[in-house]
Amino acid sequence: LGLTKWQDYKICNQKGTVAEVTTWNDAAEFEDMHEALLKVGFTEEARLELYKMLVFVLQLGNLDFKPGKEGSEAKDPKQVEACAALLQVTPQQLMDAISYRTMGGGK
Repeated sequence: LGLTKWQDYKICNQKGTVAEVTTWNDAAEFEDMHEALLKVGFTEEARLELYKMLVFVLQLGNLDFKPGKEGSEAKDPKQVEACAALLQVTPQQLMDAISYRTMGGGK
């Protein structure tokens, strides 16, 4: 899924983040969670989709924007491509969805 170390993700690496927790074993905790998902009825496919969404959120948090002609543009198109691939949409579809203001009507 292309995950790297937690420090690579802005959402995880903010001011005040604890760099290391010595009382926590990440690998063991992940294995426990992975097994627990099976026990509560997640299929292997559903677990993979859940992990893809987690990676998507982490990568989306790394997107930086700049003003564009209409709406905003991503500073790094490669980051948009990575996020779009996880959602199985084109980069343009993702940018259209997240970078343009839309107005909705109420009653």
